[in-house]
Amino acid sequence: MARSTSPLHRLPDRVLVPAAGVFAGAAVVDAAVLDTWWALVRAVLAAAAALALSAGAAAISPAALGFGDVKLLGLLGLVLGWFGWGVLLAGIFLGLLVGAGVSVLLVVTGRAGWRSTVPFGPPLLAGAVLALVIGAVPPG
Repeated sequence: MARSTSPLHRLPDRVLVPAAGVFAGAAVVDAAVLDTWWALVRAVLAAAAALALSAGAAAISPAALGFGDVKLLGLLGLVLGWFGWGVLLAGIFLGLLVGAGVSVLLVVTGRAGWRSTVPFGPPLLAGAVLALVIGAVPPG
């Protein structure tokens, strides 16, 4: 069996699943203690929307978006959706922007070609952090 020389990029379930569980648990506790139920509902709806849209994109173009990215987008939908729809949209947009910037930088420096695969998880996480820093206001 021949080995592939292309890099393998994975977002492991052993990281994503516990992270989703911890955040979901914290969100439920926060909703119960601080009466932020609408933020919890919005977070769940945002997670479902992000998961569904990214799963659709992955089904259309599996080479462009892996299932780890789909799961990460569901988790980011939960977290960013807690703070609001605008924060969710900003986080995804900034993740796309960071990913594009990194890709262009890799091509310009000769570390990647136009057809190279570049991991999408780190730029998505960077975009989420930027959105939280820029626009997160505690729900209420």
